[in-house]
Amino acid sequence: MFNLALTVLSIALVIATLGFQNALPREVAFYREREPSRVRDLISTALVIVAVNSLIWTAILFLEAGNISQVFKDARLAHALRIVVFALPFWALTAVIISISRGFGRVREQVYFQNIVYPTVFMLFVVVGAFLKLPSAFVFGAYVATQVLTLLVLAFSAWRIKLFEFRVSLNLRLGSKLLKLSVPLMLEGIAGFVMRWTDTLMLGYYRTSEVVGLYNAATPIVRVLPLFLNSVGIIYPSLAAILYAQGKTTELSEYIN
Repeated sequence: MFNLALTVLSIALVIATLGFQNALPREVAFYREREPSRVRDLISTALVIVAVNSLIWTAILFLEAGNISQVFKDARLAHALRIVVFALPFWALTAVIISISRGFGRVREQVYFQNIVYPTVFMLFVVVGAFLKLPSAFVFGAYVATQVLTLLVLAFSAWRIKLFEFRVSLNLRLGSKLLKLSVPLMLEGIAGFVMRWTDTLMLGYYRTSEVVGLYNAATPIVRVLPLFLNSVGIIYPSLAAILYAQGKTTELSEYIN
């Protein structure tokens, strides 16, 4: 049930972030080279748009949880969704802040907070819940709490090192340009998501949540295979954008080769 709820939430994350996860590393790096004075407005605009959009989708998922559960023929999914859905705004903002940090040529935030802090804290919550024999609903609440804590620690770290300035502002012109670039990337992200999670969705639809749980206990091992290729891909967009902004097309082609 947890895997089904998380799969639905992952679909909502792709839509809530509007493709900013892929667009911001390139845009932040580009503006840092061409128009440094506008980087702050770009970051603030992206955070405001994602915060508002994620809250909208949180409300939609909460209200439609019953209908979604009917698709998978399991009423328990509605209860699970109405809990984990509150993690969506925090998850979305965490993803955007990490993307912004990649625009500054940093991978520390992604490695520490997405790959270490989040899974470690969630595992500790689950272990404590299992030790105390808490009901299964505790897992869904623990997931929400983990996303909240991850965002808070990440935001504090970014503020402490002065990675960028947190403020509430919306530049419609920058927002429009960012959306034009990011929406196609969002569609690409949805396509990638479908390729990655179709098996889970189909098992949930045709079989049972127990089968989904067993299946998803094994699939993470397979996803380790492209680890090194993905690691290179994380930092590449911002580096390529810097070379492009500097007009170093020859160096860029050599870098690609």
